[in-house]
Amino acid sequence: MMRLMVCVVLLVGARAWGQAYCALRDPMHDIYEMFPSATAYKTVVRTVDIDARATVDELVPVPLHVNELGRHSLYFAAKEGAPIGVVHVRSELSEWGLVEVAWALDLDLRVVDFAFQRCRSSGRDVLERAEFGDRLRGRSLEGLLELVTADAGAIRADRLAVDESAASLAAVVLRCGIKTIAVTGVVWEADLRAARTLAMAHGAFENPASVSVIDEPYTDDVVARLNARVGTDSAVVDRAGVELARVKDGRSGTLGFVARSEWMVTARPLELWWALGPDGRILRVRATGGWPDEEVGSSFEELIGGELIEHECSAPSDLAALEITILASHHGRDAR
Repeated sequence: MMRLMVCVVLLVGARAWGQAYCALRDPMHDIYEMFPSATAYKTVVRTVDIDARATVDELVPVPLHVNELGRHSLYFAAKEGAPIGVVHVRSELSEWGLVEVAWALDLDLRVVDFAFQRCRSSGRDVLERAEFGDRLRGRSLEGLLELVTADAGAIRADRLAVDESAASLAAVVLRCGIKTIAVTGVVWEADLRAARTLAMAHGAFENPASVSVIDEPYTDDVVARLNARVGTDSAVVDRAGVELARVKDGRSGTLGFVARSEWMVTARPLELWWALGPDGRILRVRATGGWPDEEVGSSFEELIGGELIEHECSAPSDLAALEITILASHHGRDAR
């Protein structure tokens, strides 16, 4: 009986500690402090399990501790219904005990801001100065990794100038940020896709009332049209990863579509987001995290507003756009 009682106490204690490990203490204040233009937020709770831990360990040199597993919260900030970013709190072990940092990230998981929730190091004052934060803002996971050594054990002094008194704490903060972005992208992947879809809809269309994912975008008719134009399979688009969402107004009329696709031409698949009219005409296109280079960006942005369906397409960007245009125009035709 005594052994059972001890086990129960330990389990309850670990669960309570794990819950506090990744939560904002004052969401109403902190979220609007980090995203001043936000008008609302919602909390999405997901479980960081052993599979997520293994995936994160493959991505970054900062392992997840066993106490970091369990249910954790991600806060989505929104402005007038459009998601604009997320806030995620993570903790990192240090020589001063646990350091808790709240990270504000945009929807592409680039650093917007950070704030200490708990830190006993005297170097905190140094890192809270604008200079340090300015060096982190806008950086993605890859951008933060550039600032640390291969094992993330220390900062790279040639890339990030920090007062010697705060160098150790700076490494802790960067490890925390690297881990935060990796965990967020893995565990909340589906939620982030939904948020990017909704953000694109609000950015491209006036007063969208609803955004709903089309369960089967590749109908038999669509596949037949695609086969006639680009062949039985696309060398530039992974059709298994294509998502298409219909955007409607308050009268249930179709305003257009938001699509997600992966461009398979670059060394690593490039996630693309499209806004299209009911006729399939491209209204907007962007890449998650930005274009890999100016040439690629220009090749896609030049397609905005153009007519593709009736023209010959041969460039990889043209073929990717044609695929999405045919999808949207077909489903737009069904709505008319």
